[in-house]
Amino acid sequence: MQVPGLKMALLEFLKRQCPEDKELFTLVALHFRLYYEIALMWENESKEIITKLISDILKECGKGITGIPVEIKFTRNDNVLKQLQLAVTNFTHATQYYLQVKKK
Repeated sequence: MQVPGLKMALLEFLKRQCPEDKELFTLVALHFRLYYEIALMWENESKEIITKLISDILKECGKGITGIPVEIKFTRNDNVLKQLQLAVTNFTHATQYYLQVKKK
């Protein structure tokens, strides 16, 4: 008999003790078919990338994050393109796992 709380406790332990080891987290989550948690991990990683890009742009412009809507324009360079592509890739992974949740 499997205990649902034990699965989540194991994932929480991995998040705290091995935060950089996404492969281990994914392996454990896949073993227990916890697709939602994997999707959430990928989605959050994408959001962190975008937040950091926006923060960097605002620092360059001398503006702080205030909550007031500001038009943000990225300068096209290798780093920005690489980070945006990584965010898209991560969102794609998240989508694939969210679809797996629907199939359960």
